Amino acid sequence: MQRLSSLDASFLALDGPHGAGHICLTALVAGRLDLDELRDLVEARLPFAPILRRRLRNVPLGIDRPWWVDDPDFDLTQHLFGSVVIGDEWRRELARTVAQIAEQPLDRSRPLWEIHLVQGSASDQTAVITKIHHAAVDGIAGRDLLTTLLDDRPPETDPSSDGAWHPASLPGTGEMLARGVLGVADLAGTALRLEAALMGRLPQVPTLAITSAARVSSGTVEWLTGTAGDAVPVRTRPRISAPRTPFNKAITRERAWAFGELSLDDSKAVRTAAGATVNDVLLSTVAGALREWLLRAEALPEEPLRALVPISVRTDEDKVTGNKIDLMTCPLPTDVADPLVRLTSVRETTAVAKAHRAIGADTLQDVASFAPPALATRAVRVVAAARLADRVRLPFNVLVSNVPGTREVLHLHGQPIEGLYPLPALSDGLGLNITIQGYRGRLHVGVVTCPALIPDPWEVLDLLVAAHDELVEQGRLRATHPSQS
Repeated sequence: MQRLSSLDASFLALDGPHGAGHICLTALVAGRLDLDELRDLVEARLPFAPILRRRLRNVPLGIDRPWWVDDPDFDLTQHLFGSVVIGDEWRRELARTVAQIAEQPLDRSRPLWEIHLVQGSASDQTAVITKIHHAAVDGIAGRDLLTTLLDDRPPETDPSSDGAWHPASLPGTGEMLARGVLGVADLAGTALRLEAALMGRLPQVPTLAITSAARVSSGTVEWLTGTAGDAVPVRTRPRISAPRTPFNKAITRERAWAFGELSLDDSKAVRTAAGATVNDVLLSTVAGALREWLLRAEALPEEPLRALVPISVRTDEDKVTGNKIDLMTCPLPTDVADPLVRLTSVRETTAVAKAHRAIGADTLQDVASFAPPALATRAVRVVAAARLADRVRLPFNVLVSNVPGTREVLHLHGQPIEGLYPLPALSDGLGLNITIQGYRGRLHVGVVTCPALIPDPWEVLDLLVAAHDELVEQGRLRATHPSQS
């Protein structure tokens, strides 16, 4: 039995009227697979992923976080589903199907995961969608969990058992209440740690990151523009709240999803030339795409948008389950037209943001400790019912994640996996989430939106591809003709 961490428990609150705290990952398989084959494969891998046979057990009166307990009634058939997509546009039809899967909440009385097998009308069209709650895994762990379950190679370590599953007995009400009381007693020490960590830190982070855009060296600007006179815009009056956009409003239950690819090699070439990181290139690409989308919608703010960027701090020694992340906030220079100047602005501001991360993993745990899951869930429902996200602005506009991947080809029942495409969660006030999953030397992009705010995520995806291509081309021109503006 394992107590749910405070941060993991906070993801449960996303399961409100309009939100859902699970994450999905779609694997496109180069071959045909039926549900019986998938069931046999998953069943053989279950001993290597104990979280898949554990469910949540609440503490009486909701005084403490839930606990993971073995589910004595675990039934694999309740977690595996199959469907067929009919139509000529396989990718579009698949995207609609995956969005519908993501709209449905997971059953809290069971282990919080599902796997869906979706087949197309053609013989070689197969997709496997893993759906698991964010309370159980983060993006890195979710990727590793998929590898453990679906790779046709044997896992590296054998489970220490006789092959049969023997669930632990469920704790009684008295034991759970006693554990809850002990958990409440931990809050005093948590409060002291939190005060030390947050004292004077949070208010200065947005200011530091935004002001740093004025500190771009003249040599860098000259390399980017060909003239020493142009400069990155100076932001002298940073605000705590992010600017208003059409996608920072209350969301509905519906989801819309689009998926595609960017070239990792092209991103690395720009990174090297500009002295930036691949993540800087991706954030600059997002800034360019959102600038164009907002221009078309006649809704581009004068000040830059802000991104919330989760950063995994998971190590090889960490267990598969749970979340290990820092959160970084940084400006997206949507007010800058030149793609290379945008990149330099991102490079400079993220360097400051990384040095002054708003909330680290340990601090996040402490912050979440003061929000009992039952109370947090009720608060989310009140926010959704009152549509407070239409009137209250968050400190960021969009969530952008970059999940590192492998160049190695993964397999599913002997068939190569061609692509891995993420569909993360949405919440009120954050109606757009862009997540990039590295795999096989490509950057696989998932764009999830609420269709009431952004009807067509494929338009956003196309703009991301165009912004990336423009940045790559401008970088090549600057490297070839450094004296030309």
